[in-house]
Amino acid sequence: KRPPPKGYVTFKVNERPARVAMWLNQNFLLNDDEIAPDDNGNLPELKFLCLRNKPHEFHFKMESDTTIHIKADDMDFCGEIVQSLAEYLGMEELTSTCDFPDELVRVEQMLLKADELQSVRQRLSTEMADQSGLIRSLVVRAEDSRLMLDIKNMKKWYNQLYDINQDLVSGYKIRVNNNQELMETLKDVNLIIQRAGRLRGKNRKN
Repeated sequence: KRPPPKGYVTFKVNERPARVAMWLNQNFLLNDDEIAPDDNGNLPELKFLCLRNKPHEFHFKMESDTTIHIKADDMDFCGEIVQSLAEYLGMEELTSTCDFPDELVRVEQMLLKADELQSVRQRLSTEMADQSGLIRSLVVRAEDSRLMLDIKNMKKWYNQLYDINQDLVSGYKIRVNNNQELMETLKDVNLIIQRAGRLRGKNRKN
């Protein structure tokens, strides 16, 4: 037996259950007769198995006060359901409440990763600034040694400059990779925010 979905979105519509029933009948494969409200205007709670991507359960329930509960662990799928129903009912925006624990954990992990990457970026920037100051000092020393024909020390300062330059090149490569990874992480966070926005009504892109 599959565990019930942990994720959900809840919202209220100003429509009769009969119209919502029409949308259900048009958009889902139903084994029994068409869905219709009972004598009290209530719709039965429906449970489906979504086979797209990883199979998962999808629950749909409409209460007598026209509050709709959609339960599924796939936030993208829930967003598509909300979009479809909102378009069918002609609703531009919905006031919804949602909770997707798995997605929340992902966002928290990505934000922690972004913090770590930002800390590394700041440390690398500080190190590069320190090395830049050291380079200026070594250039002056090397030039002084050259003018004084102190070849031994001139070679010493230039060798140190070479080593620091190699360190700067390596640090730059690390910083570029770090920045790319940080941008990808923030992009993933933004995509989840956009997907969550689709739970709020018709054709919301952000």
